[in-house]
Amino acid sequence: MSEATDDPGFEGGHARLDSEHQFQVALVTAMVRALRGGRPREEVRAILDQLTSFTDVHFMAEHVLMRLYAYPDYAAHQDEHDRLMDALTVMREALGSGSNAELHAQLDQMHAALLAHIRSSDRALASYVTVREPVTADQ
Repeated sequence: MSEATDDPGFEGGHARLDSEHQFQVALVTAMVRALRGGRPREEVRAILDQLTSFTDVHFMAEHVLMRLYAYPDYAAHQDEHDRLMDALTVMREALGSGSNAELHAQLDQMHAALLAHIRSSDRALASYVTVREPVTADQ
């Protein structure tokens, strides 16, 4: 796994979203390092809990942003969020089962899916909202 923030394709052009994405990816990186470093399962679980909570709040913020700007790809974007949250649930199950190989595989898949989402769907969202005004009730 490489550092996502070193990739010029990581930034989406919306400062708040970019900052949140950097933190989200930092949590994934911390989890990878904890797993590879043989850290206790409780420590890995704590990072996963933080990643899950932060991701849930971040996705809710994106949903509000998409509604505020009447984002036309809202449903598809939300479906991607649902799949990423499902992947976190699968990771939690793998962590509970004691299968390091499965957990590593799930983490790698989730990491790749998250980066793909940030680089495509979130970049499109950032581009959309940076050139528009929020939709108001009288519009």
